[in-house]
Amino acid sequence: MIPHFGIGRSPSKLYDVGSVQDSVLAALYVPALSTKVVAVLQRINRAESQRALVDLASRVSQPLKVRVAASKAFLHNTQQFGILLTSEEILRQYDLYNESESQDQETQHLLGLILDCLEAPTKATEAQPDKTATEKESGGQP
Repeated sequence: MIPHFGIGRSPSKLYDVGSVQDSVLAALYVPALSTKVVAVLQRINRAESQRALVDLASRVSQPLKVRVAASKAFLHNTQQFGILLTSEEILRQYDLYNESESQDQETQHLLGLILDCLEAPTKATEAQPDKTATEKESGGQP
């Protein structure tokens, strides 16, 4: 069983996962451990965790159940820690989605969910009214 390290509970770490991260990532593709590892990665505030979750969710060769768990874990991780992937990694996700045209609907849906996670911060910013424009319309009153 993979222990819960108290990761992501507060800024003061209960346990630094840096020393075990490689072992956790290596266990990601062990069928009996995959979903447990996904649950651990969901709580780790590191780009490597997000990268591993996105990679697993995007792999058609992996069981759908594990891929769904990875995409949900990625959603929770990004909601808690923000997006830690590089621009290049994000663009790769768009490419994977665009290339999924001939793949099954579940794969297309999962890849779409990943893009939704990546676009969520942008959509939230766009949904907020422009404070300067609002103040101008109200005669400078906030």
